[in-house]
Amino acid sequence: MKGKIRVAVVVDLPLLREGIVHALSNAKNIVVVAGTQPGLEGLTRSRLSVDILIVELTTTAGSFQFIEKVSEQHPGTSILLLGEAGDPRAVISALKGGARGYVLTSVSGSDLIEAVRQLALGESYVSPNLAAQLLGASIIE
Repeated sequence: MKGKIRVAVVVDLPLLREGIVHALSNAKNIVVVAGTQPGLEGLTRSRLSVDILIVELTTTAGSFQFIEKVSEQHPGTSILLLGEAGDPRAVISALKGGARGYVLTSVSGSDLIEAVRQLALGESYVSPNLAAQLLGASIIE
């Protein structure tokens, strides 16, 4: 990818959101254009043009609807989910809903940067600790 990777961070907890913004801001070729709380209104109001949208995945239906709406309204934006290991089926549903990657909240800053760069190249990314669980859950279904 040429130029800077434009990222927006949509995370509810201010401390977590600020930590992610700080980690990404120190990376070469990545610029964080927004850090906001969940809600499509804030993103559409600002009419952001981003390459990667980092979204905190919760188990609420609103979280899944948000992912689907962003995928529909901004098809050029790759969604990277952030969350706990939790239920692999919920993660699979979110990935099927349009997300391109998933990182655990326990991820290091360097691994988060790697995930953002992989998505910017058109690849998918799943935290290695979660990959085996996802494969097991998809085989069971």
